[in-house]
Amino acid sequence: MLEMSKEIQRTRIVTALLVLCSGSMASALYRRVCYYGPVHHVDPNFNDLELKLCTHIIYGFSKVGDDNTLVAAKPKDERRYRDFNKHVQNYNNGKKPSLQVKTLLCVSKGAFPTMVATRTNRTTFIKSALE
Repeated sequence: MLEMSKEIQRTRIVTALLVLCSGSMASALYRRVCYYGPVHHVDPNFNDLELKLCTHIIYGFSKVGDDNTLVAAKPKDERRYRDFNKHVQNYNNGKKPSLQVKTLLCVSKGAFPTMVATRTNRTTFIKSALE
């Protein structure tokens, strides 16, 4: 009988540990992806963005140029994206990496099908995106 109660106690401890571990893993896997698509006729006020609500934020838009490089969709977009990125970096400054917002760039339109067609074109695109 004593042996049985030790086994039950051990099972309860293991179950409790599994529940605690699964809870911490769930919070580590939590994602809240936000999207910011600027209105082209209005200069954005990035202070209006509530970055604390997001784990990731996607900025729209850019496109693939005829030379397989990443280019701004509209003339003002390159400056706006730099300003947006600077704003997010300032927000992230001093925060633990797990609390920082990750930025992504939405790529659409342009010569996307041509870019993905060959390894050389993809390499050109990747190098331009990392600059």
